[in-house]
Amino acid sequence: MKIINKILHFALLIIALMVQIAFFEHLEMYFISFDLILIAIVAITLLDGAFYGIIFGFVAGLILDLAVGDLVGVSALVYVLDAFIVWKLVEAGFRSKLISQIFLVFIVTEANLIITNLIRFLFNYQVNLPGMGLDLLILPVFNILLMIIFYPAVKIGISSGLEEFEFKYKNKT
Repeated sequence: MKIINKILHFALLIIALMVQIAFFEHLEMYFISFDLILIAIVAITLLDGAFYGIIFGFVAGLILDLAVGDLVGVSALVYVLDAFIVWKLVEAGFRSKLISQIFLVFIVTEANLIITNLIRFLFNYQVNLPGMGLDLLILPVFNILLMIIFYPAVKIGISSGLEEFEFKYKNKT
């Protein structure tokens, strides 16, 4: 059953990737920027653990870079670091409540923007500091709204995983 969940999560990540490329990339012209892949990576890391979050983040980032035509490997690196940050914050004691997940999405979005702009600066790409400041204020709001839309599905997945965990270890005590 767990293998089927991993395959299903990977399929949902690929669907999120297609929606991101086909729809959300075109909204950036109007300064509306959703990062559905980031939300999917956070959810996969919460549901499946750090290993699968890091693997899925690398694959999704690499496909996104190849499809969009950006620096190849930057999104892969950033999504891997995002999954790692989520994993470390969950290990530090974050629970599966809405407020905690909003804070996770906020922190990961901010880290995503800072790391991406830092890498662009290191490769001599033009970095717009006032635009980056505006992005640091606006993009977490859009991602949090997107996460609130998908929160019920993530909560159902986490609660079923906890029930399975409790049932598995309940018989051993």
